[in-house]
Amino acid sequence: YGIYTFVSANFFLNRGGNIYKLLHLISSPALPMNIPAERLIPIILFGAFWGSGLLYMLFAEFRDIVRTIRSSHFGCVRAILFEYFSFWNAVDWAAITSGAVAAIFSSATFFYIDQVNGLLPGMVARSLSPGPADAREAYESFAQEFF
Repeated sequence: YGIYTFVSANFFLNRGGNIYKLLHLISSPALPMNIPAERLIPIILFGAFWGSGLLYMLFAEFRDIVRTIRSSHFGCVRAILFEYFSFWNAVDWAAITSGAVAAIFSSATFFYIDQVNGLLPGMVARSLSPGPADAREAYESFAQEFF
């Protein structure tokens, strides 16, 4: 159906004899960019707006740092530590950092999905036609590479 799903099933046993279960599902499309254009265009458009806003914040903060250093009577480090750093600048840098981390993780997700798409046909072929008993080591090494 074009989706990869990681399923984690946890069972918690307590002294009273109850069993509690927790299912955790994480899904990802197998071909993230292979969606209809009417859905893909807004995703790319809003992603570009978000990315440009993030870059604008980054450049604005660097510009603010340069202004603070130029107008300060102290050295660079003292100007940044004592005149630039405030609560709202820390909030701005936290937003920039979290946005950069989100962008890096989503880029990594596309990279890893592409790797899985490349390895999956070989995994399915080896699972459907097992060879002799000595091929088990080769299958195990391929499975380790896959997972």
